[in-house]
Amino acid sequence: MFATRARRGIESARLGLDATKSKGKSGGKGEEELPMSDELRAEVERKEDEFVGVTEEAVGVMKNVLDTPEPLRNLADLIAAQLEFHKKAYEILSELAPVVDGLQVEQEASYRKSREGA
Repeated sequence: MFATRARRGIESARLGLDATKSKGKSGGKGEEELPMSDELRAEVERKEDEFVGVTEEAVGVMKNVLDTPEPLRNLADLIAAQLEFHKKAYEILSELAPVVDGLQVEQEASYRKSREGA
């Protein structure tokens, strides 16, 4: 949850930075960029600082997530659950396969008989 919030913060800060930078660009293709005003330059620098700060904070949050045992515990639980699921599926399919094979053989024999009699 914290990592997701941190990612959203980075995305928001980056969009803000990009929007501020685009204010200083001209509208036409192929035209030269207009020089930035001091006010706009200061705003871009502030947005860059904000982006760097949010990124550093997110890195710290993500490192914290990786340092806790909970993600590995959750992964181990998921692996155990998946293993149990596949074992059960194997058992069910192992019992079902001979039944389906028998039905197929009966159906093919019945089909051949009906074709031969016609």
